[in-house]
Amino acid sequence: LLVDGDQNFRHTFASVAGEYGPVMVADSGADALALFRRSPVGLVFIGTGLGIMGAETLIKKIREVEPSPTRVVGLGVAADGPARPLYDAVMPRVFIPETLAHDLRPFV
Repeated sequence: LLVDGDQNFRHTFASVAGEYGPVMVADSGADALALFRRSPVGLVFIGTGLGIMGAETLIKKIREVEPSPTRVVGLGVAADGPARPLYDAVMPRVFIPETLAHDLRPFV
């Protein structure tokens, strides 16, 4: 599951990640939570521009779903930023397909 407010990034990410398997996309934190509750997944990538429900709230809600062995990956999160401890991992938020494919390999 990818949640990101940027339509161009969602398209790029889904195109690249789609080579490894199905990708659900959401353009807001609220939409992502609704998708996750309907169909829990093991891997969630959280980008930027999530709307009224930000990353911190979304992660807390995902973690409340039982059982939830879901890994949460922050896209473009600073390694020493205040939100970093909420994520299981972080990776750069890039638009270059080859670089994105390389960065996704540890997760797929």
